[in-house]
Amino acid sequence: TKSHTSIKTALSSLKKDYDIIPELRKHNNNLSEQLSSLTQERTRMLDTISSMKEKNKELRVKIKNLHQSNHDAYEKISAMMEESQKTKETLHLLTREHNKAVKKIEDLQDEKKKDSWTIF
Repeated sequence: TKSHTSIKTALSSLKKDYDIIPELRKHNNNLSEQLSSLTQERTRMLDTISSMKEKNKELRVKIKNLHQSNHDAYEKISAMMEESQKTKETLHLLTREHNKAVKKIEDLQDEKKKDSWTIF
């Protein structure tokens, strides 16, 4: 009877363990679904990261090109400013020469008027 009770206890314990199996299978299926979902999410995230890295490369190239364009524009502007300064200086010299010529013409006209008055 003692061994009978111990066998009965063992069978009862075994039945409880056996009854847990469907619950464990259900839990295992849920974990499998979660793992699958997380794996898909991870794959999407890796794809997004890869895409962002590619975009980042493209943006770096664009930034490099813009930097070069800005540098080229600065060089052109500097050259144009130098040319503008030279043009201003030339204009200033030409204006002085023009004013001298106008003054000379006025002086010659004044002399001519004086000469014409002396004739009469």
